[in-house]
Amino acid sequence: MAQRIIGLDIGAGSIKVLHLERRGRSGDLEVAHYQERPVTTTTAVTTPQCVWNDGQMDALRALQQDGAFSPGMVVVALSGSDVASQMLRFPFSDPKKIEAVLGNELEPNIPFDVDDLVLSWRPLAIGAAPGLTDVLVCFAQKTKVSTMLRQLGEVGIDPQHLVVQGPAVANLVPRGM
Repeated sequence: MAQRIIGLDIGAGSIKVLHLERRGRSGDLEVAHYQERPVTTTTAVTTPQCVWNDGQMDALRALQQDGAFSPGMVVVALSGSDVASQMLRFPFSDPKKIEAVLGNELEPNIPFDVDDLVLSWRPLAIGAAPGLTDVLVCFAQKTKVSTMLRQLGEVGIDPQHLVVQGPAVANLVPRGM
């Protein structure tokens, strides 16, 4: 049976939904369906209790009513304006060690308390320099992520993954290529 991955990109002017299907033993991804719905109201969000405006929420509701999000694994792309990133270099490559020191290494470089952030990281280059590992760390404020998840829940969308718009495509490529 094919695995369906549903990508959701919530933009200011439109909401885009991409259905990918992973088929067969090779696991190749194929585009099964693409749908775009314009956002009719583009008023700015003026309250911290919301990330997306009424027009964006109306478009999400309409897509949900059209069945755009089921069945499948929903992946939501977070806007680059909601996420920040930082490159860090470690003198080791062990993921457990990186995970253990990540917050302490990141905190002096950012204007936030690391405990108030959702962090995600990925090694970019292991051994680019002898014994060193370059890591891309992406982070967002927990309150903003919580608000996004609440707003998605209000229209019946329960994403299994949140990704950053730019680096999201890298997750489709197998590691080691």
